[in-house]
Amino acid sequence: MIGRSIKQLRRRLPRLIWQWRQRRARRWLGRNRELWSLLQNYLAATRSTGCAYSDYRELYTRVRRFRPREILEGGTGVSTIVLAQALRENERDFGIKGRLTSMEELPEFYELAEKLLPPPLRPYAEIKFSPTVEASYAFIRGMRYRDVPERDYDFVFIDGPHPRAPSDGSISCDFDFIYQVLRAKNNRPLRAMIDRRTTTGLAIQALFGRDKVRYDYIGELGFVGPCRRSDLTDAAVSYHPSAPRPFRRRR
Repeated sequence: MIGRSIKQLRRRLPRLIWQWRQRRARRWLGRNRELWSLLQNYLAATRSTGCAYSDYRELYTRVRRFRPREILEGGTGVSTIVLAQALRENERDFGIKGRLTSMEELPEFYELAEKLLPPPLRPYAEIKFSPTVEASYAFIRGMRYRDVPERDYDFVFIDGPHPRAPSDGSISCDFDFIYQVLRAKNNRPLRAMIDRRTTTGLAIQALFGRDKVRYDYIGELGFVGPCRRSDLTDAAVSYHPSAPRPFRRRR
């Protein structure tokens, strides 16, 4: 009897911790009245569940802490509001002007997000529509947005595109962060946050090292980086020696 009760508690505990985190994050976000108002208005207009409140807190905290100048977001949504507001506050508090490039592959979501983006956040966020394409490096393949503007991104939020590969219907990974690290000039480092996309975290670990991704299994989040092109593992570099020059590590 006691053993069965312990097993039931162990099964329920992660969910209970997750619910506690949501209550705490909701209270924490509510203290920022401007952000909270923007969030609630957007949620009411879209009727979207979006991410969890704890996800919004993590995103906001990282942008405020690392103060990125160029953010790439895969998958436009409520998180777009959080990221843009954090950039707005960074300019106000630190004098650092940042820009969010938010990519969306679904026309109806793109049109709605473009319509509902609050005017105060428009100087900080640019929403882009783009189809997706398959991409690969070494033994990793995935899906990425085809028309991402060429900018010096230093933070990526990975919540899209859908990782199902059209070539065979299998689940691959979200490739945009990998693509941006590989093409970054001067071995520039990038950080990322992954929302519930385990295959993407595993792919990044395989290419750049296991220590580059920290998992929060209760929150289903991955925290990545900083990653540089020079961090490519020996297995990744040696697997495909004929890779195009921009994607090869200098020895």
